[in-house]
Formats: sequence, C-alpha cells, structure tokens
Amino acid sequence: MSEFVIAGCYAKISVREVWLPVAMIHLETELVVGNVRFQTLTNELFDRWISEANVEDKDKNQFEEFMRRWQKELQGFPVAIYATMGDVERALEIGIEESEMAISLLRIFCPAAPFASSCFLLHATGQRERSVD
Repeated sequence: MSEFVIAGCYAKISVREVWLPVAMIHLETELVVGNVRFQTLTNELFDRWISEANVEDKDKNQFEEFMRRWQKELQGFPVAIYATMGDVERALEIGIEESEMAISLLRIFCPAAPFASSCFLLHATGQRERSVD
C-alpha cells in the first residue's frame, strides 16, 4: 500500500519553474530578489520556446499561432521566475506568494513607493491583481 502511494507522489512531484508576468516595471538586466529571478520576455525567448516545443506536425501551425498571440501580449514584460519542488498547484501557490513578496521589496526602490506603486503580477486570465503592499 505505502509503495503505491509513494510511487503516485513521485509521479506528481518534481522540480517546477513558475513564470509570472509582472506589470509596470522595467528591467535592463536580470535581477534576483530572494528566491525569485526577474527577467524580460524577449523575442529570442519566444522563438526558442516555439522551436523546442514537442508538438506534432499537424499541430505546429496552431501552436505557433497561439504562442505568437501570447508573444504579442507579453513580449517586453518582465516575468518573476520561481523554482520549487512540488506538484503543479502547490508550486503555483508558492510561486505567486514568493513573487508578490519580491515585488513588494522592489517597491522600496520606486520613487513613488511611499505614495502609490503600480508594480503587480499580471495573471494569465488577463486580470490584473495588485500585489501585497
């Protein structure tokens, strides 16, 4: 019984990297704050993702069109990248939490921070959500 449960856990738990777009911040170089790495989404990065994707030939055009739509929306935005060990849902929860804390620390260096800062995570749903102040 325990071997079955352990095998099931190992199948779901692995090293995950959570990439979360961040709005209203500009980066010239990669930046690390705590456990979160910030980098800008570039054309080269999207091209690499498209070329390295393991997609069947019949779906390649549809996949590339999908990625180009995301590229149009997100290229130039920085992303908060958090690596952790876990299942997909828990990795996302921790990634969002850690990224929000790192963004809060970045606000210290924003001249408008004492008044109002508009640096926040940009969720995949298109909804903008302010990070914890």
